[in-house]
Amino acid sequence: EQEQNIREAPRGCGGLLRNIGPGVVVSGSVVGSGELLVTTRMGAEVGFVFLWGVIVASVIKYFIQLEIGRQCLLNDATTIQALDRVRGFKLRNTSWNAWLCMFGFLGVMVALVGILGSVGGLMNSVFPFLSKPLWNCVIFVLLSVLLYRGLYEDLEKMVAFLVTTFSLIVIFCVLALQSTEHAITGAQLISGLRLAMPAEGAFTALAVMGSVGATAVELFMYPYWILEKGYGDNLGSPDDEGWVDRAKGWIKVLQLDAGVATLLAGVITAAYFLVGCAILHKKGEVPSGMKVVEQLSQIYTETYGAWS
Repeated sequence: EQEQNIREAPRGCGGLLRNIGPGVVVSGSVVGSGELLVTTRMGAEVGFVFLWGVIVASVIKYFIQLEIGRQCLLNDATTIQALDRVRGFKLRNTSWNAWLCMFGFLGVMVALVGILGSVGGLMNSVFPFLSKPLWNCVIFVLLSVLLYRGLYEDLEKMVAFLVTTFSLIVIFCVLALQSTEHAITGAQLISGLRLAMPAEGAFTALAVMGSVGATAVELFMYPYWILEKGYGDNLGSPDDEGWVDRAKGWIKVLQLDAGVATLLAGVITAAYFLVGCAILHKKGEVPSGMKVVEQLSQIYTETYGAWS
């Protein structure tokens, strides 16, 4: 059965592009509600001065994402399985490093609850016939059904559509900003590329760089999307004839996949950061609390108009 799944890597730009996918799903995780909330808030808090940090963080994470994906492809292993190979103390036959990562991942669940609450608040603002708690329950059930179906192709197509739509909206948002009182000047852009630190200091700078682009959560999940896509099955066993050449070919696909994810995440992250700086930072507003979605909506109403 494994031999039937073996497939040579595609050649040419068209073939490579038709076989990418996990990076698009990662980009969907990045430019979705989490990025909208976190990056725009960071721009509102620190201003243009740290634009260079946003760009550097996105580029650096490409190399991390690529290496994480490479180990998954060559070893046909998930992130936890890779961490479990780290030497040292083991608890219940599992490496300390894997346990540490899982405890850290539990902390992320708190942020996901916050995102769920923000989306519930948004739905309540638009469709007030249901309360926020009820909207949260509806959204949770819909997400559970999507995950239960477990169809990677469905998820990839849906995320690709959402990423494309989201990307175009925020890019046009930045362009539309130039015809308003919040227009971004060349001097502001230059000030953001001077390698200066935000006034709040290095800790805030570190927090910004950790929050933008592909974060630890998306990097952690990348190998799982690779396995769902079937890249590992295409290689076959290391004992099979031609395995090395197939591995090199599919690593090229992986490089393009991670590159597309980095480009999308970098552009959208920078766009959100810029509108946060231009509108919210100028107003002295930092989105927070249960009204965070309504506060963030200003980045659209101030550019597209009140109808948006």
